[in-house]
Amino acid sequence: MHSTYVTGMVTTLIQKTFDHYSSKGSPEENSAKDSVRLTMRILATMWISFIFGAAAGSVIVSSFQSIGLWGIVLPLVLLIVVEIRKQLPGDLTLR
Repeated sequence: MHSTYVTGMVTTLIQKTFDHYSSKGSPEENSAKDSVRLTMRILATMWISFIFGAAAGSVIVSSFQSIGLWGIVLPLVLLIVVEIRKQLPGDLTLR
């Protein structure tokens, strides 16, 4: 992941959080606040997932060395296959 992307996400999260907690409420700002709240929730969830994934990956690799990478790759491949199958039309049967 590029450091500029990570820095941009952190900057956006901090800016949205600051805007959310420092602005005074008015009726026309309610929809903007909902948008800010959703953005904060999405970015915070992404960061928590990123940190958890990095920690889990480092523990797996340090415990099982290179074979531990298969513990990461296999579930990802399964998720990709499931997503591809969801995207295919339901009537694809071999005749």
